[in-house]
Amino acid sequence: MFPRARKGVKKIFAAELITLFVSLASGFLLIFFESEIRQLPQTIEGLSNGGSLEMNGWIVLIIIGLAGVLSLFASLINLIGYIQASRDEASFLGALICMILKTVLSGFGSYFQQSSEVFAGVFTISASIAELFMIILTVKGLVNLSYNLNSRKMVARGNVLLRLIAVICLLSVVAEILVFMFRLNVFVTSLLFSIMITNLVLSLVYYIIYLVYLSSCCAMLSER
Repeated sequence: MFPRARKGVKKIFAAELITLFVSLASGFLLIFFESEIRQLPQTIEGLSNGGSLEMNGWIVLIIIGLAGVLSLFASLINLIGYIQASRDEASFLGALICMILKTVLSGFGSYFQQSSEVFAGVFTISASIAELFMIILTVKGLVNLSYNLNSRKMVARGNVLLRLIAVICLLSVVAEILVFMFRLNVFVTSLLFSIMITNLVLSLVYYIIYLVYLSSCCAMLSER
C-alpha cells in the first residue's frame, strides 16, 4: 500500500539526514574556524587579486562549497519526495507548498540582510513560520498514513511529536519576534538570547525524535 508515499518519505528522510550533516559541518566551522569565517570576504577578494591562501582558509572554502552543493542536493531530493508522497497523502502537498514558501522567504531575507534590517527580520521570521507548518504537515501526513495502515503505535507517537513540535517551534518563533522587536535593548536582548539558546537545545532534541519517527515510518511503509 501507498507505494508513492513510501518512495517519497524515504527521500524526505534522506534529505533530512543530509541537512543534518550540513548543519553539523556549519557548526564545526563556527566553533573551530570563527576567525577565518569573519575574514572570508577579504580572503575571497585577495584570491581574486592573485593572493595566496593558508591551509585553514582552504579548509573553510572547501567545507562551505561542499555544504552548499549538499544543501542544493537535499532541497532537490526533498522537493521530489514531497511531490511523490503527496500523491498518496494530501498533507504532504501542504508541506510542499510551505517548503517552497520557506525557500522564497529565506531568499528575500538574505537579499535584504545588508540593505534593510526590518525587511530581513520580517522575511526571516516568516520563513520560520512556514518551516513550522511544513514540519507539522509532514508529521500529520505520516500520522494519517499510519492510521490508514492500522498502526496505532505510530499514530500515538506521531500525535505526541506533533504537540512537542508545535510547542517548541512556536516558542522559537515568538523568541525570534521578541529579539527582533527589542534588538536595541541590551538587557532584554541578552535575556531573550538565553531563552533562544535553551530553545535551540530543545529543538535539537525534537529534531532527533522527528528523524527517528521518520525512519520508523519508512520501515513501516516498506513492510506494508
